[in-house]
Amino acid sequence: MDGNDGDECVTPSALGTKKHWEAAYAQELQNFTEHGDVGEVWFGEDSERRLLAWLKRNCDKRASILELGCGNGHLLHLLAAEGYENLTGVDYVPEAVTLAKKAAPEGTAALFEVGDILGPSEGCLAGHYDIVLDKGTYDAISLSPEDPVAKREGYKQALLRLLKPKGHFLITSCNWTQQYENLTGVDYVPEAVTLAKKAAPEGTAALFEVGDILGPSEGCLAGHYDIVLDKGTYDAISLSPEDPVAKREQYKQALLRLLKPKGHFLITSCNWTQQELEQFFAPLQTVA
Repeated sequence: MDGNDGDECVTPSALGTKKHWEAAYAQELQNFTEHGDVGEVWFGEDSERRLLAWLKRNCDKRASILELGCGNGHLLHLLAAEGYENLTGVDYVPEAVTLAKKAAPEGTAALFEVGDILGPSEGCLAGHYDIVLDKGTYDAISLSPEDPVAKREGYKQALLRLLKPKGHFLITSCNWTQQYENLTGVDYVPEAVTLAKKAAPEGTAALFEVGDILGPSEGCLAGHYDIVLDKGTYDAISLSPEDPVAKREQYKQALLRLLKPKGHFLITSCNWTQQELEQFFAPLQTVA
């Protein structure tokens, strides 16, 4: 998401012009016609797999999904192959839409239309969606040499019209950061906390405290959180030479206290498989 303040913009570029993308997709369409090459997958296939993983966890396959700036349609082709039924892609370059249609595997359940997110609300852009995807379009708009601030605001207002109440917007960007505002880190080693504070870039919106997940529920460990992260702590507790089974259970009970209702627990482990983690931490919503 746009994590910059005020009217700050990235440096204008040809990538922010329609002329550039018309030429690019005319070439990609020709390459596909002559060689069967669908062209570039923006941000790589790993980014598409991450989007797919989120959708699988959070989205019914009948949900209405719109991709802004669909390009060659690669992402929606992938979603269609995974069984998603209500897919629409829109792009302001006709050659991109033609390529998306031609490159779609036979039987692909996706519609592709020509339309401009900054233009009239017509066709698919007059609809309302459970999910709106953007993999580079907001970036391109931000790079426009012609009044990018106004265009970014126009994009946001169009997005608000497109999303259903409680809809979700999934964006991939290489130009803008996502700034989280309510961050707390805890460690039972005071030197680690001191290091975290000293190493934090100026203005970092994060608090760091000394505390033990297996100790008293005080300080930040008396709070309740939407997200709890663990990148190695549960592993370390599991390796304790002193009654690790009891400590693991104590960790789980502390975690249950820390998480808000419908909160999420994201854990990285090198000692436990995803299946083992999900079984142990059930019924928590665990991402391993």
